[in-house]
Amino acid sequence: MKALTGIKTLDMETALVDPTVPDDTAIPGYEDGERMVPIISICTNERESYQRRPSQAQVDQLSQILGKQPRWWIDYDPPSTYY
Repeated sequence: MKALTGIKTLDMETALVDPTVPDDTAIPGYEDGERMVPIISICTNERESYQRRPSQAQVDQLSQILGKQPRWWIDYDPPSTYY
């Protein structure tokens, strides 16, 4: 997908489960009873990442490949784990 879209920041991440997540999409979290959802990440809301965000054309290409529009998610990991 990186080669097809030119998005260099594509990565697999985990996000918090919210009411829009189908039950069969959530996976076990790190703690007993917790759930998380795997996502394909294209950017973050961290200031340092702004210059690396994909263009709208790149996001449109990825949306066409996946058949879905991107949306914002809340990271499963707390900010204290960021490096």
